[in-house]
Amino acid sequence: MQTMKRDAYTITTASALEAHSGCRSAARARASFRAIVGDHRRLSAFTIAELLIALTITSLIALTASGMLFATIRATDDRTDRRHVIVRSAVIGKRITAEVHGALSFLAASDDELVIWATDGNANGAVNLDEIVLLERDNATSELRRYAIVWPSGWDQATIDAANTVYTPAADFSAVAAAAKGTGNFPANVWSTQLTAMGVTLDNVTVQQARLATLRLTLTVGDLVENVVVAASIRTPQLPAVE
Repeated sequence: MQTMKRDAYTITTASALEAHSGCRSAARARASFRAIVGDHRRLSAFTIAELLIALTITSLIALTASGMLFATIRATDDRTDRRHVIVRSAVIGKRITAEVHGALSFLAASDDELVIWATDGNANGAVNLDEIVLLERDNATSELRRYAIVWPSGWDQATIDAANTVYTPAADFSAVAAAAKGTGNFPANVWSTQLTAMGVTLDNVTVQQARLATLRLTLTVGDLVENVVVAASIRTPQLPAVE
């Protein structure tokens, strides 16, 4: 049925073309019409080359969009890392400052290490083992750690007194702190991670007479490197004495 309709349409249209153009042969008109319809159908289809060009353009647009999205995500991550570094450096600075402000004297200082006489707990005027605090950067883990004596809960006072060594001002307190780290009574509290460098400078070449410590810290988080300078002074200095 559809074929009959199409043929009738073709014949009618061909006749119209014959009447309009003055063609004498209806067959010639029908042939011309079929040629026109065929050319139109061929022109309405995409060639392989056109499809390839369209796909290439689409791929370029998608690539550009994905690049912009990646750049936006990366910028967001960088801002997050930057805020993280700023907050962490502020916390480290406050902890170091508070520790030094309340101390009585510096006992040893070098890059990656600061040994402090934190308090005179038994009021004997001398440095006891449980009055020593060590601030140290671990080179293997890039951690900033605070060490201080914690006596076992089962020890009585006599046992504590026997273990609580009293040191003269001439003692090598860097070695004392290192030895204490080898026991279970000098635990570490991690203050920071990703601390890739720490330099320590005192305002006096005689350590125990120094009052100001300047620490140069380097925090590395991802691709971000933050250099922080912390200057902290002892508020109430006291020179250690022999008991």
